[in-house]
Amino acid sequence: MSQSALRFAVALAAPLLLVPAGAGAQELSDLQRAVDERPDDPKAYESYAVAAIGKGQFDDALTHLKLGVARIADFPRAYYLLGVASRSKKAWSDAAVYYRVYIALRPRETDAYFGLGKSLAGLNEGRAAAAAFQQYVDLEKRDDKARFVDMARAEVARLQGAPAAAPASAPTAGAAQLKAEADRLKAEGKNEEAVAAYRRAIEADAGNPDLHNDLGNAYYALKRYGEASAAFKDATARDPNYQMGWYNLANSLRKADRKAEAVDAYKRYMQLQPNDPDPWFGMAQTLKGMGDNVAAGAAFRKYLEMERRPEQTKWIEKARAELAQIDAAAAPRATDSGGGKVGFDER
Repeated sequence: MSQSALRFAVALAAPLLLVPAGAGAQELSDLQRAVDERPDDPKAYESYAVAAIGKGQFDDALTHLKLGVARIADFPRAYYLLGVASRSKKAWSDAAVYYRVYIALRPRETDAYFGLGKSLAGLNEGRAAAAAFQQYVDLEKRDDKARFVDMARAEVARLQGAPAAAPASAPTAGAAQLKAEADRLKAEGKNEEAVAAYRRAIEADAGNPDLHNDLGNAYYALKRYGEASAAFKDATARDPNYQMGWYNLANSLRKADRKAEAVDAYKRYMQLQPNDPDPWFGMAQTLKGMGDNVAAGAAFRKYLEMERRPEQTKWIEKARAELAQIDAAAAPRATDSGGGKVGFDER
C-alpha cells in the first residue's frame, strides 16, 4: 500500500508507523468526528488509529479499528494497525494473529513479517519468530530498510542460538527459504509442486506448525482432503493452541466426510476463539450432514446471533435459508415440545 512507507518509531525498535509527534486531544477529537461523519471511509479510521497509537492510546486505536473492520468489507490495512497497537501494549498473542491475517491478505508487504517476528518472540516462540524474521529478510529490498534487515538477521541468529556475527551473506537452504519458494509456487497455482516444496521445508524444520498448516492448505487446494487433514493435525500436534490449524482441520475433516472428528475440531477451535462466528456455520453444516437437524439448527442460530460483519451477507442469507428449511421440515413433527433443552451442547 502507498501508506506502508509511513512509520512510527517506538521503543520496540521495529518498523511501525510514522505518527505526528504530540498528537493532542483536539486532533484526536477532530479525527473522531471524521470517523463519525464518514463511517465507511477506511482512511478516517486509519488516521484516527495512527494518531491514537502515537499518543499511546492503544485501546482507543484497537476499538476504532475493530469497528472499521466490522463496517468496511475491504480494509486489510486495519489488520496491520491492529497488530501494531496490540504489540505496542505487549498483547503478543493478539498481535501475532492480526499480523498473520494481514500477511494472508498482503503476503508481499514486508513490515508485517517483522512485527510478527517481534510478537512471536514476545510469546517465547523462538523458532516461529526466527522464521518470520527470516521471511522479512528474504522479502525486504528497500534501501531505506537496511537497518531493519540487519536487526532481523541479528534476531534470527540470536533465536537460533548462533553468534550474532553469523555470516548473513552465506548461502543457506534453511526452512525459511524453502517456505518462501513453496509460498511462491502456491501463489502461482502450482499446488502439486508447492506440496513437495513444503515437505522439503518441513524436513528442515519439522517442529514448525506453520509449515504443516501451509502443507495442509496446498493439499486442500488440490481437494486431497484426507492428506490435508493429516497435515493440519500435525500442525495442532506441534502446538495445541494453534488456532488456524484447528479451524482448517475441522473444515478438511468435514470435506473428507469424517464428520464426528470435524465436530470435535470445531469445538476445539471455538474454545480458542469463542468470539469467531465462522466455526458455527461449519459446525451447523457438519451436524446437518450427520442428520442431526436439531443440533444443526441450534448451530445456525448461534452463527446468526454472532455474525455482524457486513461482508458476510451471503453467508448470513444462506444460514437463514438453511435454518428455515430445517424448521420447515421439523414443523409437522413438533407435537411434543417439552420445555427442556435439546440438541447441540454449545459449551
